[in-house]
This record gives sequence, structure tokens and C-alpha cells, in this order.
Amino acid sequence: RARLKYKNHLIKYIKDITAQGASNFSRAVETAFDVLKTSSNLRKSSECQQVIIIFSDYVRSDYEDLFRRLNPNRKVRVFTLAFGAPNQWDTSKLRDIACNNNGFFSSVFNYGDVVKAISNIFNVFGQPLSRNIDKIQPSWSSVYYEYDRMNFVVTVGKSVVLDYKEAKKSKVEPFLGVAAIDVDIPQMKTIMTGMFSGIMYAFMVNNNGRPTITI
Repeated sequence: RARLKYKNHLIKYIKDITAQGASNFSRAVETAFDVLKTSSNLRKSSECQQVIIIFSDYVRSDYEDLFRRLNPNRKVRVFTLAFGAPNQWDTSKLRDIACNNNGFFSSVFNYGDVVKAISNIFNVFGQPLSRNIDKIQPSWSSVYYEYDRMNFVVTVGKSVVLDYKEAKKSKVEPFLGVAAIDVDIPQMKTIMTGMFSGIMYAFMVNNNGRPTITI
């Protein structure tokens, strides 16, 4: 999950990377699939959506045999983003990799292209949600300190998605965004206390299985 702890770890890891030598594309792809497999075996992943995003300017092949071996059922979506000026390099192989693995190809030349590429990825994720709107559940964060409010808060968010048939009829993408709100912990405790009578022990658990609020 994209928690602050893991984001900081990834940022630190990327900062320590230095460009040198040639890229070993096959080794990188194998490592990515190994990470997903390990995460599943350790039950650290919900496995609802498994995605690999490849950032590159050029690849020599579509690596069809490699992906057929690692992703035979195309369960893992592979998105490819080609960096560089248009027509600078042949990006057809990157496009083929995405198309052959239920992904999406985007060409990135400036900041606007980055926003568009990320939007395309979100739209792909939104398609399964649009077919199961009734099953979309809100997501709760862990408790954190909000300096503007000078208080501990918890954030709850939920995907805003159009019904698949409605989106298709209107010819728009189903994923609209995310709605979220911060709730003060004292306010939450007051609400929870009013829900019970007698001697009770109440607590809330976030999506990571960790207690966020106890009374």
C-alpha cells in the first residue's frame, strides 16, 4: 500500500541510484514479478490489482517470450511510459508490451503528458470498480497529527465512479476521482460512545489491520 513509510523508503532508494552501464531489461522485469509473488505469498498484498509500470525511452524487443513465461494469464497489468521527444526513438515495442499485457501505453515529453499518463492508468483501474459500484468500500487512514487543526485526525476516502453502462452510454471515463474528509479523533470518539451502552470496548481497524481508534 502507498503508505508514507513505504513512499519515503522508495524515495530514499531512488535517490541512491546512479546511472551507469547498460540496462538489463529482462532482469528488471523478473525482479518486478518476484516482488509481486513474494508480496502475495506473505499476504502483504490484496491482489485486487497487480501492476508493473515500465519507464523507458527505448527497448529492443517486445520480450514476448519473457512475459508469456512470467505472466501467462495476463493477471498482472503492465503499463509502459516512453520518455523523450516524439519520434526520437522507436516506441512500438513498448506499446506492444502494454497491449500484450492488458496495460496502457503513454508517451511522456512534458509535465502535461505525465498528468495524462497517470489519468489513463486511473481510468483503467476504474473500469472494474464501475462494474461493482455497490461493493466499493471507504478507506480509512491511520491516525495522524494535523498541524492546522492542532489535533489528531483520521481521513476517510472513497472512489467516485460512474456506473459502467452509464459511462459507456455517455462516452466518458468511469473514474471521476476520490472524495475524502478528515475527522477529528475527539469527534469520532463522541460518535462511537453514543453508539453503545453499558460496559463496552470499541476500536476501529484500518485497511492494514491496525487499530486506529480505541475507547
